Amino acid sequence: MLLPVPVLLTGVALLLVLASDARSEREKAYTMAEMNAVSYEVMPTGGWNGGDEFCVLLMNTTIAASDERIRSFAARQRTFCAEGRARNFSISLGYAEYPRQASSVSALLSRADMALYEVKMGGKGGCLAYDDQICGKKERTQLGFVLNDISENLPGAFLIYKADKTDDHILFANQELIRFAGCRDLTDFLSFCNHSFRNLVRPDEYDQVEESIWRQIDSQADGSNDYVTFHFARKDGTYREILDHGRIMESRYYGRLFYVLFVEREMLREHCENGASAVNAE
Repeated sequence: MLLPVPVLLTGVALLLVLASDARSEREKAYTMAEMNAVSYEVMPTGGWNGGDEFCVLLMNTTIAASDERIRSFAARQRTFCAEGRARNFSISLGYAEYPRQASSVSALLSRADMALYEVKMGGKGGCLAYDDQICGKKERTQLGFVLNDISENLPGAFLIYKADKTDDHILFANQELIRFAGCRDLTDFLSFCNHSFRNLVRPDEYDQVEESIWRQIDSQADGSNDYVTFHFARKDGTYREILDHGRIMESRYYGRLFYVLFVEREMLREHCENGASAVNAE
């Protein structure tokens, strides 16, 4: 993550990194306006970093002097009105102090980002000032290791693809999904579906599936989640009925993405019914 423009720090300062779950540009602008309201002096470097994150530099203040005000800001209930509907969103916030905790802008940003990471690991919403005892003992590589381990061993098929009505390019598929599709490896899987989610849906169902997904997302009936069933295409030419639970999220690097879990309906019927029978028998 980089600040939008170079900055020279000449006194004490706080750098805040703010993540919002707001999705539209208007919601992002609203969040930034709120950030300005609690700033003692927002430098030109304050602004949207891309994705769902903002950064703001507060000059001539310290964590001790600003902590209560920042926590109050982070805990505030937020509602944004768009198209006649009230939309709720939360923020997560990490911050660090110059020069006590960092001697350069890049180090300051890194420590504020580490604090934000700790907040996100505990779930959305909240704030945390950088602390060596909390943040300094952990590295970002830990998350990479955990996610890699999960993706390889998750007992379910998992997919990430672009949430764009004109571009559903697939970015990731875990081993369970590759196996379920009857493919050898990721390269074989992507070649089979031509990198497109569309090609994983039985052709006669695709329009209805897409309409249902976007209707749920646009209405926010269950927040950022959608639920559909369809017949999943396999490399051998067969189809299997699956349940699709998707969630739309904003990526700093790729924009809006769908994270999707697939569960085969036949497997649910077989194992859940057997499980229910065993419980009832007890």
